[in-house]
Amino acid sequence: MSQPAETMRLKPQRGPQTSFLASDADIVIYGGAAGAGKSFGLLLWPLRWVSNPRFGAVIFRRTFPEIEAEGGLWDESCGLYPLVGGVGRKHDMTWTFPSGAVISFAHMQTDDDRFKWKSAQIPAIGFDQIETFTADQFWYMLSRNRTSSGLPTQIRATCNPDPDSFVASLISWYIDQDTGYPISERAGVRRYFVRDGDELVWGNSVRELILRKGADPDTRPTSFQFIPATIKDNPILLNVDKTYLSRLRSMSLIDREQLEKGNWKIRAGAGIMFRKEWFEFVDAAPESVEMVRQWDLGGTEDGDPSAGVKLGFDRATSTYYIMDAISIQDVPHVVESAILNTASQDGRRVTVGLSRDPGQAGVWQISHLVTALDGYNVISSQEGGRGDKVERAKPTSAQCGHGKVKVVRGEWNNDFINQLVNFPSKGWHDDYVDALVNAHFTLRTSGTKSKEPPKPSVLGRVWSQRRDRTLVG
Repeated sequence: MSQPAETMRLKPQRGPQTSFLASDADIVIYGGAAGAGKSFGLLLWPLRWVSNPRFGAVIFRRTFPEIEAEGGLWDESCGLYPLVGGVGRKHDMTWTFPSGAVISFAHMQTDDDRFKWKSAQIPAIGFDQIETFTADQFWYMLSRNRTSSGLPTQIRATCNPDPDSFVASLISWYIDQDTGYPISERAGVRRYFVRDGDELVWGNSVRELILRKGADPDTRPTSFQFIPATIKDNPILLNVDKTYLSRLRSMSLIDREQLEKGNWKIRAGAGIMFRKEWFEFVDAAPESVEMVRQWDLGGTEDGDPSAGVKLGFDRATSTYYIMDAISIQDVPHVVESAILNTASQDGRRVTVGLSRDPGQAGVWQISHLVTALDGYNVISSQEGGRGDKVERAKPTSAQCGHGKVKVVRGEWNNDFINQLVNFPSKGWHDDYVDALVNAHFTLRTSGTKSKEPPKPSVLGRVWSQRRDRTLVG
């Protein structure tokens, strides 16, 4: 006698994921932190209707590589949709189910990509990481959320905190505007809105909204929910990957607040990226440290200063040492002489790092300096990491925040620390910051090799003609 086939049940985890899938609101935004089970919940959501041959769903990610990348939506769906009879076609990112229902993935990399859907009727529309989309894309696709099949129309989205995205204003009622954290008693509360021109008119009930001045009584209000969640709402992940939480906590302060705690207000600003209390001041670095003198090259006498930061790395303790900082604001040939003199004083054991400007002038300048520094270990590279200055500074900020960066005492300390704690702020130079970030990038990606025993370093030198300095208290 044959054994009955094993039955597999797909069900959400208790808490926010269950609330997300159980909601019948028109629009539900789910998330606010990393690792909360958001994407899995989004993939589960349309399965309730796949027995209907007239059902169709499209789940969007901002770029195509994000869909097909390892561990992305397509990979996740491959472990889920075949369990309910789905047959996938990767070439067009589509799943077809036995009834004929279809779930597909698509992207809107440019703002105009939304117009490719101008004739579409999509009963179910999903956005994975909606904070990466523009408001125009979201509201346009809301108009495509329609059907003649009698099925309910729904929009579902996942998100991570981004205080500068349109999502931040959309969910502002749910967020404590002082702390940036979700208000627990408002989590999942259903609200309603109608459009009044470019403005949203909100109410806590349909009746309240219709009676409110500015709301058109002939317009059906849209129901809306925001359901916050954190990694603590995903015990399966915490059990499977026991290091995930520690990895979140190893990031920069901004990333930790956003991705671990779901903070919607925190953003880069003075005293956020770097704090004076993070640094321990010491008399000297260990003899065994690997060292780089990283230069951030300014332009002209009247332009941004050039800065050279000497950074050491002790592999035994995984600790960095800021050993010296020099700032020079002068004509190019004076800057070049200072770089050569500093290299001579540092000794050949210290790698010379040169951050390459992508312009032709920068290429020529670097080439000239490399020739002049013949005999030294020179590493020339683009500015370290990807993204803008703040994004590139995050790995360095994380190391500082975790107490892994010490500062060797010197006359240059106040100027250097003052610039760090005021980054990023208008009216302040960021040459020291750029040099430090690029030095950190050079050491962790390239490493350095000693070429000869060290020569005595001259610490505490500050070459600058600037007069706009304020000492750190």
